[in-house]
Amino acid sequence: MRRISILDLPLDCLTFEEAIRRCDQLIGTPRLKWAVTLNPEIAVFAQKDSELKRAIQEADLVTADGTGLLWGATRLQGKKSESFLVKWFKTFGSGVRFFFSPSYRRRVIPKRVAGVDLVKVLFALCAKRGYRVFLLGGSKEVALKLKEKLKEKYPRIQVVGAMEGFSLEVKSNRLEVLGKGQEDKVFSEIQSAKPHLLLVAFGPPKQERWIYQNQNKLGDVKLAIGVGGTFDFLTGRTRRAPRFVQKMGLEFIWRLFTQPKRFGRMITTIPKFVRLITNND
Repeated sequence: MRRISILDLPLDCLTFEEAIRRCDQLIGTPRLKWAVTLNPEIAVFAQKDSELKRAIQEADLVTADGTGLLWGATRLQGKKSESFLVKWFKTFGSGVRFFFSPSYRRRVIPKRVAGVDLVKVLFALCAKRGYRVFLLGGSKEVALKLKEKLKEKYPRIQVVGAMEGFSLEVKSNRLEVLGKGQEDKVFSEIQSAKPHLLLVAFGPPKQERWIYQNQNKLGDVKLAIGVGGTFDFLTGRTRRAPRFVQKMGLEFIWRLFTQPKRFGRMITTIPKFVRLITNND
């Protein structure tokens, strides 16, 4: 497995099939491992959040969830530029080539490995291998609905827990739990259920920091992954972009229009990410 660095963060250059095999290997290890599905938003957060950066740097698997990571990895290849104008000219040219040339898009990272796609295949793997799964995050109704859908699709799957999330806030670069009693209950349930796979849907960067901070309280969990809005996608609560939009690498634009509450955050994060990549040339 080849690992590169982008904005001082690790990124594994994997096909989708290789990512699944890697997850299977990690679940078979004796101690807890965690995976991060990295996107430009998380990468930008990590530049000012030292604990989030450590959580990503120490992760056992880091996949390119966002299309921007594929572009960024490709843009940073080759000879470094010193001129401000040359850097931005290269950024513009790289962006144009990225969207019109599939071969250029795959030059460094062979494929985008979106968290929702990864999780769907992991469910099938867990049913086949007999791995136990714990769903944590979102509303209680969403977690339970996903559990029911999984039992219908994979009768042999063992979903040993489905619990709603609790309130977390990042204050002064620290993650604070507002529902401490509820968190203790979550730890107790996880430790009793002994899942192989723990999926945490608190949303980035809270989910990555929570896993990192509590790695010693997760009992016999073998692999933990922060999955953002995956539960909402898989239960139909949120509609995903059409396949042709995904293939074009424009799913983020689809989400801007279908999830207006994300607009303010993304409209500031995307330019920051482009600037960070350009300045790192």
